[in-house]
Amino acid sequence: MARAAVYQALNQQAAALAYQDIYQLLSWMSMGMVACAFLLSKNKPGKKAPAGESS
Repeated sequence: MARAAVYQALNQQAAALAYQDIYQLLSWMSMGMVACAFLLSKNKPGKKAPAGESS
């Protein structure tokens, strides 16, 4: 009986750590995407589109 309780607690802790790892990964990825957004060129209204981007 005690082994089953220890095993269940171990599985619950492993699941909680797995969720924590995923949220940490997602937060790093979203911070990276925000940083990459600043590398994009700004839209300048009224200017002609670069070659290859006209519709």
